[in-house]
Amino acid sequence: MAEAIFRAKYQLALADYVELSHHAWRQQRAINLAGRVGPLVVGSWFLYQSFGSDDWGLGVMAILLLSAPLWVRWLGQWRIRKAFAMQKMGELETQLSVDATGVEVTGAVGRSDIPWAAVTAVETGREHIFLRLRNTTAIIVPKRAFETVSAAENFTKFVHVHAEAAAMRTT
Repeated sequence: MAEAIFRAKYQLALADYVELSHHAWRQQRAINLAGRVGPLVVGSWFLYQSFGSDDWGLGVMAILLLSAPLWVRWLGQWRIRKAFAMQKMGELETQLSVDATGVEVTGAVGRSDIPWAAVTAVETGREHIFLRLRNTTAIIVPKRAFETVSAAENFTKFVHVHAEAAAMRTT
């Protein structure tokens, strides 16, 4: 790896993994318009049918159907919490180095060199920067790892430009 342009050391906590889950859920929800409109129409029809008659069972079923996305989200967070408790995810320090060739991540399980071509998207959350990789995983970089807000913004711009340029070269 060439001389690192950005370096960061940080510890990932349970809240960091949960934020990744929330961010992915918000992104998917924003993309999937049909997934939001369809249940609303069907749920409205069920509610109309159930409250228009004496059969309250349909009303309960409609409420359960409409709340299904919330249950799915809760179960996903529960899975993350369970994995965190069982495997002690993220308790060791993570080191991140970024240069013109890619990203180097050193953590509890070893070291990974990730070329820019493997970074498919750069997303920012409220408190994190997520580097999405082509194998559906992500590198979580908390903004608290940077000394200033402008350093985090510069890092985001640098990563975005290099990932986009690598994507252009491969297509």
